[in-house]
Amino acid sequence: MAASCFVRLRNFKSRVRIVAAVLLRSRETQARRAKHRTREIRELRKTNQRHQQVIREKDKQLAEKHSRIVQLTAENEKLRKRPLRFPDDPPLRYHKFGPIMIAMCVNLVRRVGFRAAPDVLKIVFTALRIEGKKLPDWTTVRTWALRVGVAAIDRPIEPADDWIWIADHSSQIGTEKVLSVIGIRACHLPPPGQSLRHENMRVLALIVGTEWKRENMTEVYQQLAERCGGPPLALVVDGAVELREGAEPLQKQRKTMLILRDFKHFAEGPGSRVQGLSLDPQPSTLNPQPSSPSRPTC
Repeated sequence: MAASCFVRLRNFKSRVRIVAAVLLRSRETQARRAKHRTREIRELRKTNQRHQQVIREKDKQLAEKHSRIVQLTAENEKLRKRPLRFPDDPPLRYHKFGPIMIAMCVNLVRRVGFRAAPDVLKIVFTALRIEGKKLPDWTTVRTWALRVGVAAIDRPIEPADDWIWIADHSSQIGTEKVLSVIGIRACHLPPPGQSLRHENMRVLALIVGTEWKRENMTEVYQQLAERCGGPPLALVVDGAVELREGAEPLQKQRKTMLILRDFKHFAEGPGSRVQGLSLDPQPSTLNPQPSSPSRPTC
């Protein structure tokens, strides 16, 4: 056996020390590779442990969510069997009802009227089985609507030079009459053939007074002009002298301002005007020619 090995060793061309050096280097290389692999295995084990920890946490969260789903499902089933409940609506200060109920009633009366609004709410609440909710009386809803109107009148007026005022006195009750002035921007006027739209108009003034002379109207017009940014583009009135002459000082401030007669009131005048073909002592005021053919823009 030894002789055989000796014979083979003699057949190698490289020397023994060279072969030994090669083998030694190979062993060191394998050792480094093994160390590197060992380090990789250690890191992979740590990564695996972290992943296992994440999986356990996710499983725990999943179990909690599943438990929560079961709980919510049970609560939902209970709520489905219970009657509906009106949303939390704590009453406002000095009121017995909250803002949700007030807003709902005010918007409802715009569709069905004051007396019908509480009845409609009662029918809806009964159909939805909403119990234990007190409903306001129609007089209470009317008071809310009046307060909304007061707030709308007190809103700031957008300053513009194309306001058109429509002024008139209400029917006299006792010694008092109400002056109402509504306005619309010329840029919001509808096309010819269409009526004025409510959303394009707003109440500018609503004043109660016992005496409405020319001087009183002049004072009111001046105050309203200050709120609107100046005299209006036009003023539409009926045949009342104080409404028409009270605006003459505004015409001195704005030379192009028009004072127009309401044709409906004018047509209801004495028939002698029609018979005498004198429909208007100032025909230009019924069909004024605008200074510019272009339509105002807001």
